[in-house]
Amino acid sequence: MNGDRAAVALARTREVELMDELAQIAANVSAQIGWEVQPSDGGPTVHLTDPDGRTLVLWASEGRVTVIGRRAPGTVGSEHITTAAAEASRVLAAVRRILPGYVADYNAGVQGLASRVTGMATRLETADRLRPLVPGAAVTPDHLYVRWADEGIGRGRITIGDDGMVRLEVAGLPAETCAAMLDAMIGATR
Repeated sequence: MNGDRAAVALARTREVELMDELAQIAANVSAQIGWEVQPSDGGPTVHLTDPDGRTLVLWASEGRVTVIGRRAPGTVGSEHITTAAAEASRVLAAVRRILPGYVADYNAGVQGLASRVTGMATRLETADRLRPLVPGAAVTPDHLYVRWADEGIGRGRITIGDDGMVRLEVAGLPAETCAAMLDAMIGATR
């Protein structure tokens, strides 16, 4: 039993030493690249964050440090490099190797998120504009479709793209209504 306690105490001591070493390495790297050291939420990690929100995680394990580039929120994957030793110069070299690709990937992820948000806003605006035009129409929760089913006007679906362009599908439409729709569509393009 005493052996177990001694092993636990030794492990705790080593973890504290590792965190101290990692904090010192992070401070050295921070001084070189200008990113702020952020406290860890537990475990042998330290975060370096730039003013735009990009974050590098320094994770120590078994005498090595892995530098992990965190992706933009809502995106997946990560860039990482593991150093052979927990030394400031090696970690700094790893950070310098990972930064260009990481920053480019992070920025692309942010742009992709912005594009998806813009697309959702466009779909929402388009759905809100079209739904009232069709009696009994409903909008799907993702605002991708406006759907309806009515004996007088048939049933149909309008698929809305991120750019606001739509695809109209109608079935069971009376011929007179179809003719009026086509006349309106063709007349609008003249």
